[in-house]
Amino acid sequence: MLSDLFYVGIILLSLFFFPLLLRYLKVPTILSFMFLGLLAKLFMTDIPKELSFFERIAIAVLFFFIGLEYSFEKLKENLKKILLPGLLDFGLNFIPIFLISYGFTRNLILSVALASALYPTSTAITSKLLMDYMRLANPEIDLLLGILIFEDVVSITLLSAIIPLSAGDEINPIRLGWFILLMALITISFYILDYFLSHKLIKLYDVLAEDNLLIFLFLGTISLTVYIAHSFNLSEALVAFLLGVIVSTESRLYERIERYMVDIRELSIGIFFFSFTHKIELKAYDNILLYVLLVFAMVFFKILSTYLASLYYGLSRRASLRASLSFVQRGEFSVIFASVYPPMQAIVVPLVMLSIFLGILLFAKAPYVAERFFPRRISSRVPPPPP
Repeated sequence: MLSDLFYVGIILLSLFFFPLLLRYLKVPTILSFMFLGLLAKLFMTDIPKELSFFERIAIAVLFFFIGLEYSFEKLKENLKKILLPGLLDFGLNFIPIFLISYGFTRNLILSVALASALYPTSTAITSKLLMDYMRLANPEIDLLLGILIFEDVVSITLLSAIIPLSAGDEINPIRLGWFILLMALITISFYILDYFLSHKLIKLYDVLAEDNLLIFLFLGTISLTVYIAHSFNLSEALVAFLLGVIVSTESRLYERIERYMVDIRELSIGIFFFSFTHKIELKAYDNILLYVLLVFAMVFFKILSTYLASLYYGLSRRASLRASLSFVQRGEFSVIFASVYPPMQAIVVPLVMLSIFLGILLFAKAPYVAERFFPRRISSRVPPPPP
């Protein structure tokens, strides 16, 4: 319909001019997209379906670009260090929220679902912030990306348990084990493909890079990745990340993607964050004390767990504090959990919104705060006189 094209045009123009205006107020682009989504709720009830394609592939596109910066060799070096930080992140963020929720509600299923929803940091928001603030070269980036991928895998496992629980069924250990095995098999398959065929893949990449139709290959691959991941209840972020990993940095395909496909990434992410806040339904919940305790727990324990994980990983106290203040925001997985278990939507949605805005602010201020608490030491030694 022509009316849909009108709204598409208005939305796309707004996604250009609104962040451009707020940029003068030092408002991050990602926050501008989210504000615009909230404002759009006053004027339109539904987003035109023409934009849904880019919204659905946004997370996969973003993690594909993150994967381009890595190789399996680099990931293997960090595996042993990431496992314990990942478990620490899960324990310190899942258990306290579960105990608080169960103490107030005495509802086991609601408490498990709520802890699952508020446990993971948003992969899309965090990855976008890391790029926007040009912090991909920081020493903590390997740890943060490792924990994000670990959280994706754990969240998929938890989600497969919450869905039958929401219907009143019991957890099926066989089904959970199957999903874990499938994720492991996919990772191993990508590793074997890269290990044994890396040289042949580079030649193939170079041939593909010379074709002007590369954008069709890119969008088609990403679309099928999202479809296959959703069909098997897998993490599209993990699969897309692995696809990026096997693209060799020595190939011309890597250079072409980095140079020409970045606009697809920016378009997808802008529409994703706009749609994310536009779709959120804010509802009131009468237990204010539960809200306050959950806000404290989801912020304090995420900062604490990330700080301790960073120290264990071998980072300095300055880098550890900077990393911990950059990991507060929740996002897409929290909303997915809320959508499959409606009784907790009144609690989760406002908390997710608050964590996003608070997380973005903490992310922006993290380098300054870390520098203030742990300033760089300036040597007071006087250089020796010249001979």
